[in-house]
Formats: sequence, structure tokens, C-alpha cells
Amino acid sequence: MSDPTRPAFTRSVAVLVFGVLSLVQQGLIWPGDERSRFMIGSVYGAMLLLGVALVAALSLKPDQARIMTLRMGHRGQQWTFWHSGPAVALALSAVGSVTLAIYFMSLDKTDWMRWLLASINLVTVLVSCAVLIELSSLQFRRKTASFIALGMFVLYLLPFLLALVFQSQNLVHFSMVATGVTALTTDTVQP
Repeated sequence: MSDPTRPAFTRSVAVLVFGVLSLVQQGLIWPGDERSRFMIGSVYGAMLLLGVALVAALSLKPDQARIMTLRMGHRGQQWTFWHSGPAVALALSAVGSVTLAIYFMSLDKTDWMRWLLASINLVTVLVSCAVLIELSSLQFRRKTASFIALGMFVLYLLPFLLALVFQSQNLVHFSMVATGVTALTTDTVQP
């Protein structure tokens, strides 16, 4: 609280918090009734939003990375990579994939193709968010938040809105979030 420049969580604490919250989210839909199949899409979406928020909160700003690289010399580039957004995104997607695996092991009939699609989607969304944040902060210094919001809107939400306007389910598949949600909510996964 006394240092306003320090983040609220360290990286390891943030990954632990993400793991606990995503496990609690998945625990809400563990088997027991028919409606759990419909709830998993919203729970998976909440896990993605939580992951994107943590990646955004823990991503390094370019000036922070430059200062640490200069301070640490040869080890600075390695430190910068492990404290950058993509490294946090990979850690969060690994934790999310383990959480999804625990959910799938609790099912009577396990479909590992769905787990694989959802895990790949989790990695894709979180890493693309981290890369979008880093590219926007490097390219557009003053308007970073605006370009991040525009990129997130185009990549994730615009296909859902276009699908509503044109009443076509095919447009939903252009969203980066759609693959995992579709894999977890439908009865069968088409190869």
C-alpha cells in the first residue's frame, strides 16, 4: 500500500489466485445434472476474462522492461522475458488447462478432444492478449488503452455482435473465444 508503483500481486500469487478461482468456477459445473453442459460456456468465458485481466495487470510497460534490462546487464533480457505478458499468459493457460483436465476427469464419459481444443483456445486467447498489449504499448505510447480495447473488441466480441445482427451462427466461429466455448458446450466435436 505504501508503494503505488508495486502491483497488488506478485506473479506467483497471481497464478495461484487464478488457479483457485478457476477451480472454484469449474467446481460450480461439475456433473450432477443436465444444465451443467450449458453453464460451462459461461464459466469458461469467465475464466478467459479473468485470465485476460490478470495478463493485462501483470504485463510490463516498455519503460519498466528497458530499465530492468539496463540494470541487470546480460541477465536483463532473460528477466524481461520471464516477467513479460506472454510468459504470464503461458503460466495462466497451463493452470487453466490443468483445471479443465480436473473437470474432465470428474465426468463419467471423458472426451479429451474437447479438452485439447479448449486448452489450445485458452493458450491462444491469453497469449494473443499479451502480445496485443505489448505491441500496442510499444507502437502507440499515449493511446495504448484505446488500441488494446479496439483490438480486443475486433478479435473477441465483434463476431458475436455480427452473428446477432445477421442471425448467422457461422460468424461466431471467427471469434478467438469461440473454439473453446463451442468445444465445451456442444454434444459432439466435429473433427
